[in-house]
Amino acid sequence: MRIKQSQGMQRGKNDKVDAKRIARYLFKNHEELKVWQPKREVVKKLQALLALRDRYIKAKNQFEVPIQENTAFLEKSISKTIIACSKKAIQTMTKGVERVDAEISALIKADARLSAQMKIATSVTGVGQVIATHMVVTTNEFQDITNHKKYACYSGVAPFPHQSGKSIKRKDQVSHIANKKIKTLLHMGARSAIQYSPEIKQFYDRKLAEGKSPFSVLNAVCNKLISRVFVCIKEQRIYQKHYQNALA
Repeated sequence: MRIKQSQGMQRGKNDKVDAKRIARYLFKNHEELKVWQPKREVVKKLQALLALRDRYIKAKNQFEVPIQENTAFLEKSISKTIIACSKKAIQTMTKGVERVDAEISALIKADARLSAQMKIATSVTGVGQVIATHMVVTTNEFQDITNHKKYACYSGVAPFPHQSGKSIKRKDQVSHIANKKIKTLLHMGARSAIQYSPEIKQFYDRKLAEGKSPFSVLNAVCNKLISRVFVCIKEQRIYQKHYQNALA
């Protein structure tokens, strides 16, 4: 994607042309390139299990909708049959999610590096097991993405300006080029942090009082969660709710 966007407007495509474009990009940007680090097998397993978990949850939601809708529009006999079948499917999906969660927990406990990173990440209020696991997988154990600002951009919670001169000046907006799954999870974690962390709740209320929109403040809380996780991972320490400087 980076190579394609760096070329500007192009016409035509074949293997020989693609090879030349890749070689030209490498020649121009070789000083900024980073060596690719493949994921360990245990991280690949986590990634596959998370994808399976998402499919279970999506299927479960698809069966839960008819239960709510059919009672209002269909006859009782038909509605009763559909609800009974849907509930059985929901139970199956729920058991599937529980089994996947157990497999994920077992993999993490069996690996020292993963276990340490998960312990650090989940020490941040609002970051649970699911969010932490997704962060570990998407960052390749915090090796591919080491900066919290880059991960906020990757997650779609970092605002960007849109202005030119005096004629074009819009509000800062997040980019749609993002991992929407991570963004959804972070929003859920941010709402949890607002509920259980007095500091985050105070920050949220203060920003709303300043006239900020609830959605932009929620993104700001997401940024706080991301920065806390990355700093703690970098320093290899548990998050401290009441941090005291060692030099103080």
